[in-house]
Amino acid sequence: MRLAGLLLLTLSLLACKSSEPAATNADQTPDGAIGSDAASTDAGGDDTSTAGTDGGPSADSGPPPTYVEPTGKSSDPFLGGSAASTGISLGPSDSVTIAGTIASGGGNPAWADSDAYTFKVTAETNVQAELLFAPTGNVWSVAIHRADRTLVAWWGMATEGRALTHPKKLPPGDYFVHVAAAPPAPATPAPYTVRLRSGDLGDCATGKAVL
Repeated sequence: MRLAGLLLLTLSLLACKSSEPAATNADQTPDGAIGSDAASTDAGGDDTSTAGTDGGPSADSGPPPTYVEPTGKSSDPFLGGSAASTGISLGPSDSVTIAGTIASGGGNPAWADSDAYTFKVTAETNVQAELLFAPTGNVWSVAIHRADRTLVAWWGMATEGRALTHPKKLPPGDYFVHVAAAPPAPATPAPYTVRLRSGDLGDCATGKAVL
């Protein structure tokens, strides 16, 4: 299915009740990962990778993110780039966060901007991606794919600051989480946070349609 077509579908958010997983993976150190109390990012590029502008998710409101999007790189495997290598591994009952930014003034007819981030599942477990963002008036979306780009956790779409994928039991293997915002591109960089959770994610109920 073409990416642009996904934006025309009427999809439902999934609102899930869950307890906060206790474990995190904050000891990874590839590009953009957290190896101590400070985030490491690549220099260069017009994009910024610091969450926390007015009204947006903040990397400073709590523990630092596990991984911060590097600047100056194409990190979308659907648009000629490669998913950013995070070094994140998920076992049962893990929770990790990724801080990124939808760039200003760019994009194409399908997306204002889009990013992807690799992660590994080390043991079969339920996985869900939660996207938090400052509303920009357009549709934001999040999905989980296998490394070969096969969709495994259905797109969550929203305009109001939070989107969720279906919780999905995943076998061990390599995956990536994909974040995108529909056009138009924001006037200023728009920060977002992705949280990947695994384990017992609780009961789920279908929320209201957002398109």
